Amino acid sequence: MPIYYKNIKVGQVEYLNLGLDNKSVDVIVFINKQYVPYIHDDSKFWIKNMVNIDFAKGNLDINIAPLNFMLQGGIVFSSSGEDKNSYVAYNHIFPLYKSKTLAESTPIGSVTKTIKKFMLLTDDSIANLRIDSPVRFDGFDIGRVSHMELSYDKNTHKMLGQVLVNIDISVFEDKHETNSSGELNFYKAVEEGLRAKLVALDPITGMLFIDLTFDHQDGNGSIVLRSAYCPNLEDFRCHNNNISVLDV
Repeated sequence: MPIYYKNIKVGQVEYLNLGLDNKSVDVIVFINKQYVPYIHDDSKFWIKNMVNIDFAKGNLDINIAPLNFMLQGGIVFSSSGEDKNSYVAYNHIFPLYKSKTLAESTPIGSVTKTIKKFMLLTDDSIANLRIDSPVRFDGFDIGRVSHMELSYDKNTHKMLGQVLVNIDISVFEDKHETNSSGELNFYKAVEEGLRAKLVALDPITGMLFIDLTFDHQDGNGSIVLRSAYCPNLEDFRCHNNNISVLDV
């Protein structure tokens, strides 16, 4: 797969290896020497899709790739310009984003993410919610949906949705408060009214995302710790003995 800068081929992917965590993929690339000065620590790499339609944060973005991208795909990177006196650290690792939109999004939370699993329970329809749908707080993506199940509730005559999400709770760290952690702040926010809502991701497809918000008419919530318990999920989907359940 070729590497592009401003639609110019400047290198190619050399190797693909499974990461040490057995979850990620390491992409080893070669960049032609004359274009190396364009790569800096703040450069962003992303996969160039053939046609990308994005309705993030109210802005409709339709991007059609050039013909050469359509024929063979490619990876693109951004640059602030040529600087022959600037060098990227030997052990610097560039994340590869799925799109330009994600690459240019403002990062929040700690450099070292703290991911926790939460079960969201809802009787609202999750028909248009998908695996890997975003979990957002204040407009920023802070998590993803990892699993969903439905069960019929004979008392309410509704389908009860059980949505397992991964949330980076380092987002809730207060840099001006050293006596609290992101986890404690998140739990406290739930006690003070933070709730999860299903919101339309875009008006075209009707796809949903999960919005964590204080803007609702419900009362305060709570987080219940259930030891070795995952409602209606196979044991292998519970990766530890404590699963946090947020009732929405």
